[in-house]
Amino acid sequence: MRRLFCILAAISLLPIGAVPGFSAEEAEDPSEAAISRVATVVQVPVVLMPVSDPTGQLLNYAYILVELKIANSTDRWSVEERIPYIKDAFIRVLHATPNHPKAEEELVNQDEIRDRLMAALNGIVPSGVVSGLVFRDIATTNRD
Repeated sequence: MRRLFCILAAISLLPIGAVPGFSAEEAEDPSEAAISRVATVVQVPVVLMPVSDPTGQLLNYAYILVELKIANSTDRWSVEERIPYIKDAFIRVLHATPNHPKAEEELVNQDEIRDRLMAALNGIVPSGVVSGLVFRDIATTNRD
């Protein structure tokens, strides 16, 4: 019994790849491996934006879901802890000036809004931390 215990204790100290019949590739969850290869993103909770026509008449509201692309050298959690400030800045920027699409078929002017939101980020997180801003979803509801 004592000999069996010593053998089991010795096996438990071996690295995973050294145990016969068990490889390091099997130890890693495939979904975790796929996530580690994808760029780091931080999701900002949904932001409500008023959409108006050029005269200032409120047409509807747009719900915008934004993801921030984080530089690889940056700690994701340093951005995560700033999310309440980022969302507040986004709301202030989106409500400060009228938002209206350039064309009828366009829901919102994404390029203009992206530039304004990136400018707002520069006051909250250090420059270079956020490498990009992606609109994950934009949906509208009609004003009743």
